[in-house]
Amino acid sequence: MRFAGRAAVVLTVLLLLVFASAEVPLARAASMTVVASVTVHGGPGGLAYDSAKGEIFVADSAYDANSVAVISDATNTVVANVSVGSDPVQVAYDSSKGEVFASNYGSNTVSVISDNTNAVVATVEVGSGPAGLAYDSAKGEIFVSNHGSNTVSVISDSTNTVVTNVTIASSGTGGSGPAGIAYDPTKGELYVADSDSCNGYCPISSNTVSVISDSENKVVANVTVGEWPSTMAYDAARDEMFVGTNYGGAAPNNVTVISDATNTVVANLVLGPTLYNMAYDPASGEVLATTGVGAVVYMISDSTNAVIGNLTLGGVYGTGGADGVAYDSGKGELFVSDGSSEVFVVSGSVASSTATEVTSAPSTTSAASSTSLPVSYIVLLLVQIGVILAVARSPLGRKRNKPLTK
Repeated sequence: MRFAGRAAVVLTVLLLLVFASAEVPLARAASMTVVASVTVHGGPGGLAYDSAKGEIFVADSAYDANSVAVISDATNTVVANVSVGSDPVQVAYDSSKGEVFASNYGSNTVSVISDNTNAVVATVEVGSGPAGLAYDSAKGEIFVSNHGSNTVSVISDSTNTVVTNVTIASSGTGGSGPAGIAYDPTKGELYVADSDSCNGYCPISSNTVSVISDSENKVVANVTVGEWPSTMAYDAARDEMFVGTNYGGAAPNNVTVISDATNTVVANLVLGPTLYNMAYDPASGEVLATTGVGAVVYMISDSTNAVIGNLTLGGVYGTGGADGVAYDSGKGELFVSDGSSEVFVVSGSVASSTATEVTSAPSTTSAASSTSLPVSYIVLLLVQIGVILAVARSPLGRKRNKPLTK
């Protein structure tokens, strides 16, 4: 009976320790820091990482630059400037062809750049106001969102010609205005942010994301999100699409998370107004979102759908905003353009959580950014408890627990 009482006490204490430990957040060690800044011609915007060359391609549209800057991630210097069409806004890397595609918003064309020669090898005419770009690795195609013509052009990378145009239905007063676009390899689908193409005051804004099947080249679903969705990033680990809005006021939801299995919203986050670009960091399982107001780069955990930290460029580095963002898997670094003249190189991980508000969507999501102990650790403790009890009940255990006698 004496042993039974002691065993009960030990078991209770160990179980309390297990469950209490499971709620304790694990501390993060490193912090995000800017390790270099690279000056480009002026007005750097969209970024794309070329994994084969270890280079970052930067769309540079301000001050009539009309070029794409090429940055070596080994030296953090500009190694080339490639002249393209008028007002390049985005770039996308085609790993199969070793080419970079640049959307020229002002000339209604897409420039195709060879990463071997850093020269334009083809110019493709598309719709009005080409903006977003996405590379479909399964089909060998580039999808281009044409903001002014409410279409998405599909370019074959083997012929550098448009093979079809997909019409995006209007969901606002002036047309859908497709902007940001991202490829989902799991489903073979393209997600397109419909940001509204009306000029001037828009009393009713577009608030949908169109889903295009790459096998049918047609819209197969529309998902309602926040006002003026403009950018997005695909999370390969979670099979989810993160959508950011570019609404200039107090938007109710700045980031919407869509499950690609159901094409439904599973979470909403409130950050700050005017999100510019987003990128997924597979090493940390985080989604990066840039905002022009305050030049902030937000880090969002894909496991909790909560903001776990941010890096402010404006107050420290004197930049006007945070625009394009790309993850360099070779170096484990982020490249962030400021829309003015600099591209910042960021290394490290998030050090502390923020108080950014998180709201749940149809399903409940946790606003906590803590990390629990792994299940394997809890199971190991429970196994150890079982061993203690088994030994205690054995003859050896009873002998060892026998009261001492004089």
